[in-house]
Amino acid sequence: MKIRHTAISLLTGLALAGGAYVATAAPAGAAVHASYEEWTPGKHYKPPFCRIVYGGVEYECVVEHTAWPGFEPPNVPALWRRV
Repeated sequence: MKIRHTAISLLTGLALAGGAYVATAAPAGAAVHASYEEWTPGKHYKPPFCRIVYGGVEYECVVEHTAWPGFEPPNVPALWRRV
């Protein structure tokens, strides 16, 4: 019972920590780091420590840029490197 209470407290604490962990659907067999945010159009991205998730796949920003529709990570390898 104590273990269950501790686990629930931990999960509640993570949820209240400001949504630092994002759950994403990943293709079967893909390992996705849960703390990376989803790619967002209109958002400014800057390397070197910038990673996102798009379509269940992790990407690392290669060049500083603002994301626009049509420039999704799999479409522009000059901006994003699949991790």
